[in-house]
Amino acid sequence: MNYKTFYKRFLFIVVSYCILVNSMLYLLERPTFEEVKVAKVICAENVGEGQYTTKEICNNIYIIEGKDKARQPFGIETIECKTFEKCEQICHNTINNNKKRFKNQNKEDEFLIFLAKRYCPPNWKIWLKNLKYYLNKDE
Repeated sequence: MNYKTFYKRFLFIVVSYCILVNSMLYLLERPTFEEVKVAKVICAENVGEGQYTTKEICNNIYIIEGKDKARQPFGIETIECKTFEKCEQICHNTINNNKKRFKNQNKEDEFLIFLAKRYCPPNWKIWLKNLKYYLNKDE
């Protein structure tokens, strides 16, 4: 075996060992499911960035869904609501129900992303961008 081959194999072994050690350290430092669940509860209570209330989120959903020009206030299309108050109540219930769901899941770290994926699945990224814009505009 020549010097170059030996050196390449040696580097491969060293790099593989470093990757293995880093992976093991990552696994040792990874939070438990219970720690993640507690963090989710805290985040859900504060609703992530900016600590937005259900009312603030609901008001801004009304804006991004088209205000009074929308076919249905608050973009509510899956449940029949004929009055503004009924649609507003459905929006409030949707937000509050998703706060509870958010606490019991471990896929999303941010409540507003979780809400966007449930409230407006096909265009959730645009919907989320618009919601965050209007939520932060008032500050």
